[in-house]
Amino acid sequence: GVAGSVQGVSRLHCSLVRRYGVVVVEDHSRYGRFVNDRRVSVEATLNGGDVLRIVTPGSEYLLLEARD
Repeated sequence: GVAGSVQGVSRLHCSLVRRYGVVVVEDHSRYGRFVNDRRVSVEATLNGGDVLRIVTPGSEYLLLEARD
């Protein structure tokens, strides 16, 4: 999971899970997360090259590749 002590980041903000060969970001908070600058509610599939942003302005994470 993605957790932290940054303002606007919950103790367990979101999780990245592999499901059926794809990576999914699952929401666990009300503060917000964005994939490629689009707000995610509940969950979203991530692909290589996608940018996950936690809150605004927040921290950004670039998904390079998902491997087994």
